Amino acid sequence: MAPSVLLIGASGAFGRPLVQEFITELSKFDKVGILTDPSKASKFADVASRGIKIVLGSFTDPKSYAGYDTVVSLAGNAIMRLQPAMIEAAIIGGVTHFYPSEYGSDVGQEALKDLRYFRDKRVVRDHLVAAARTHPNFHYTLMLTGPFTEWTIDKLYGVYREEKKVVTYGRPDATIDVTSIPE
Repeated sequence: MAPSVLLIGASGAFGRPLVQEFITELSKFDKVGILTDPSKASKFADVASRGIKIVLGSFTDPKSYAGYDTVVSLAGNAIMRLQPAMIEAAIIGGVTHFYPSEYGSDVGQEALKDLRYFRDKRVVRDHLVAAARTHPNFHYTLMLTGPFTEWTIDKLYGVYREEKKVVTYGRPDATIDVTSIPE
């Protein structure tokens, strides 16, 4: 059976290119939806006409997640702190896989533990671990990218797009992946 995916935060910098990619791959999914507040539904009229379902509801209401098995959260900083409640609502609503909005640095690094910016992300990660222990059929995937990758793909930082070459520092055998938001 094809997966069903519900997106949260689909109008942001990560969300817009992801929605476009889902539209091109729509046949591979049972359905793809965007969960949004009813007051913001009009901003998704174009993608709704192209096959994306618009789910009007609350991020913390289990009914909003009914009929979807996967959630991809692209929640921005303003609602990042709500993700533990989203996760709980999603589990009650029947979701079995959650991708939290943790695009950037690996917040599990000890050096980042006291930085305010990463606090909510650490809380979300801890909540996911606990939820997966409590609910054996629930899983999650962390998507980590380099910090500020979109802005560092530049010759100034040793990244040469045209030549597909990167000047690296540190261990010569280290693996380095750089992906821009649209990719």
